[in-house]
Amino acid sequence: MTQTIFLTAFSYLLVMTLPPEKTGAQATQSPKEFLPPLPEGQTWTLTWADEFSNTQIDPSKWEVCGDWKRRDGFWVKDDAYLDGLGNLILRTKKDGDRYTCGAVRTKGKFEHRFGYWVCRCKFPKQIGHWPAFWLHTETVNKVGDEGRDGTEIDIMEKPWLENKITQNLHWDGYGKEHKSAGTGQIAIPGLSEGFHTFGLHWTADEYVFYVDGKVTWRTSAGGVSQVPEYAKLTEEIGTWGGDIKKANLPDYFVVDYVRVYDAVPASKPTSEDKTKQLILKAANVRPSAQQLAWQQMEFIAFIHFTVNTFTDKEWGDGTESPAIFNPTQLDTHQWVKVCKDAGMKMIILTAKHHDGFCLWPSKYTEHSVKNSPWRDGKGDVVRELADACREAGLKLGLYLSPWDRHELTYGDTEGYNNFYKNQLRELLTNYGEVAEVWFDGAKGENAKDMVYDWLGYYATVRELQPNAVIFNGPDIRWVGNEAGYARESEWSVVNRNNKPFDFINATQKDLGSLNTLGEGKNLIWYPAETDVSIRPGWFYHAREDNRVKSLEKLLDVYFNSVGRNSVLLLNIPPDRRGLIHENDVKRLQEFRKVLDTIFAGNLALGASAKTSQVRASDPTYGPEKIVDGDKATYWTTDDWTTSATIEFDLGKSTTFNVAELAEHIKIGQRVDGFVLEAWDGAAWKEFARGTTIGNKRLLRFSDVATQKVRLTILSSRVCPTLSGFGLYYAPPINKIPGGS
Repeated sequence: MTQTIFLTAFSYLLVMTLPPEKTGAQATQSPKEFLPPLPEGQTWTLTWADEFSNTQIDPSKWEVCGDWKRRDGFWVKDDAYLDGLGNLILRTKKDGDRYTCGAVRTKGKFEHRFGYWVCRCKFPKQIGHWPAFWLHTETVNKVGDEGRDGTEIDIMEKPWLENKITQNLHWDGYGKEHKSAGTGQIAIPGLSEGFHTFGLHWTADEYVFYVDGKVTWRTSAGGVSQVPEYAKLTEEIGTWGGDIKKANLPDYFVVDYVRVYDAVPASKPTSEDKTKQLILKAANVRPSAQQLAWQQMEFIAFIHFTVNTFTDKEWGDGTESPAIFNPTQLDTHQWVKVCKDAGMKMIILTAKHHDGFCLWPSKYTEHSVKNSPWRDGKGDVVRELADACREAGLKLGLYLSPWDRHELTYGDTEGYNNFYKNQLRELLTNYGEVAEVWFDGAKGENAKDMVYDWLGYYATVRELQPNAVIFNGPDIRWVGNEAGYARESEWSVVNRNNKPFDFINATQKDLGSLNTLGEGKNLIWYPAETDVSIRPGWFYHAREDNRVKSLEKLLDVYFNSVGRNSVLLLNIPPDRRGLIHENDVKRLQEFRKVLDTIFAGNLALGASAKTSQVRASDPTYGPEKIVDGDKATYWTTDDWTTSATIEFDLGKSTTFNVAELAEHIKIGQRVDGFVLEAWDGAAWKEFARGTTIGNKRLLRFSDVATQKVRLTILSSRVCPTLSGFGLYYAPPINKIPGGS
C-alpha cells in the first residue's frame, strides 16, 4: 500500500551555517546547512565533500559511469559534466534512436560507513527518467546476514514530476532472497522547484532520513549495514518515470554538492582554530550569477534627469509644476550612443528623484510627464530609453527614490509603502528586462518620519526582475563616497548586520579584513559600486559646462574604481534640450580613445609562465592559465598554500607601465597582498605592489623594461587564484591621437 507523508514548508529545522567549502551563487541564497543533533560531547566534522567548483569532474573523487546499457536507456560519460558554476549536471537526452543519461559514483575512490551523507540538488522537469542519490556496495548481493553485510540505501529517488520522492532499502541481493523496506511516496510541497537537500544519518543502529532538515523516515530495517559503501548520483530511464518518448529533451538533474560528515568527540576550539574557520568561510563566499554578470560590466552610466534640470537645482522640493518639464530635443538614442561609444554597458535612469516627478506616465500620481507639455503629455522617457538600450544591446537600470517630497501619503507608512511598491511594479513590469534597481537612502533633515518596507521592496524586485541586482539592498553596495575612488583594499566579502537596509557602514575605511568580520556569522558577497559625476553636480547646470572632469581625472577615477575591484557608475546629466552636452560627449570620446590605446594589446598574453605551486600538480590549474586570455581558466594552489610566486618570461625585453591582475572571483576573493618585480639581469627589482585584487586590479608606475616579471602572492585566504595578468604601455595622454 502506498504511504504518503505530508511535510509543511515551515517545519524544516535549520541550525548550522553552511560549511565554508561551498558558498557563492548557491550558498548566498540557500538555507543554512542542517546537521542532525548529536549527543553531548560530540560534534560533526566534514570528512569528504565535492562542491563541483572546477570545470571538470574530479577523477580522484568520482568514476563517471558508461558507456553501457542501463534499464531502458544507456549511461554515457558525456552526459555527466560540470557547468562551471559550481554544479554537477546529469543530462538525459535522445541520441539517435536511443536515450542516454549520466551517472557518477565514488566506488574505489571514497567508501565509508556511518556518518551524515547529504546532497543538495534541483530536479529535472520531464517524464520518462528519474534522478537518485543512493549508497551501494557489492556485498549487497550477500545473503545470510540480512542487510548488515551491505544494503542499497536509496536516500532519494524521484520518478514522479509531482512534489514527491521515495526512500528505500534493499538487501540480500536482487534475486529470490531479496528483501526491502521503504517509505512509499513522500509528498513535500514545492519539492519540484529550486534546490533541496537530502540527507542520511547512518549509525551502527539506525538510519534516519532527512529532506531539507526534516526527518522523513527512521528505521533499522535489515539490521543496518555495517560495511563501507560508496555514493551514487544517477539518472535512469524507464517506465517508472513515465514515457520517455513524451519528454522534451534534453533535461537536467543539477547537483550543488555532496558532503559526508563524521561524528567526533567535541573539543574546545582554540583561537587558531577559530581564525582558520573564519578564513575558510570568508574565502568561499561567492557571487551569485547576477552579481558576477554585473561586476563584469565594469563601467556603466548614470542619467540624472528630471524637473531639477529645468529649475537649476540638485534636490527638488516636490512643488514644481510638470509644465516646466519640456526638453525640446530629447533623444535617448543619443544618450545610448554616447554611453556605448564610451564603453559603458548599462544606463541607470533616475525614473523618479526626491521631488517625486515621474519620467513615465504613472497611474498612481499626476506628478509626471503625462501632465507636461513634452510630447503633448503622451511621452514616456523610461519607454524611450528602454527601447534605445535594447536596440543598442545595453542593459537598463532604474532609480526610484523612496523619499518623495510631492506624494501626500509620504509619512503614512502603510499608505506610502503601497504607493511606492505600486510604482516599482509599474517600472519592473512594463519596460522589459531591468538589470539593476537603485535604491537611494537619501532623505532631508526635515523629512516626515517614514518607515520604508525595504523587505517588501526587495521582494517585489525578486518577483518581477529576478535577474536584477539591487543597489543598497542585498546585492551591491555604495562604495562610501561620491568622489569616484574605491578603497585600496576593496573586499567583496563583508559581515552584514541584521538591518533591512544599511547592511554595513559604507563609509567605514576597512570593511573586509579579518579584523572586521567578527565571527563571520553574516558573511555575504557584497561588491562595491563607485558613483561619481562627470560634472560637479548630478543634474545639468549650464554654469558647469566648462567644469567637466579632465581626461587625467577620469583616467585616475577609472584606475581607482574599476581597477580596485569595483564597478564605475559615471553620471552624465542631459541638458535642457534632453541631450548630453557637447562638452561631455567630447570628453567621453577622448576618454575612450585613451583607454583603448592603453589596453590595445596585453604584452604578457601567451608569456611563458612557471610557478612554485600548482593545485594537486594538475595542469588544469597551471600558471599558463593566467596568461591564456580566457577568463574561465585559472591558476591556483593547494589549500593552505597561501603564498606563491609566478615568473613570466615575455620572450624579449618589453617596456610597460601598467599592470592588470584578476582573480577567479567565481569561487571567491582571496588575495590580500602581492608584489611585482622585474629582472634587471642580476637581481629582481620591485616596481609595484598591492593588497586586494578581486575582479580587477590596475596599477600604474614608471616605465619598466625587462624580459622577465615575477609576481609574488604574499598572502591569501586558503589559496590564491589568478585568472588574468596583463602588462600594458600607456603613452603620455598628449601623445595619444584624440587625447588632449
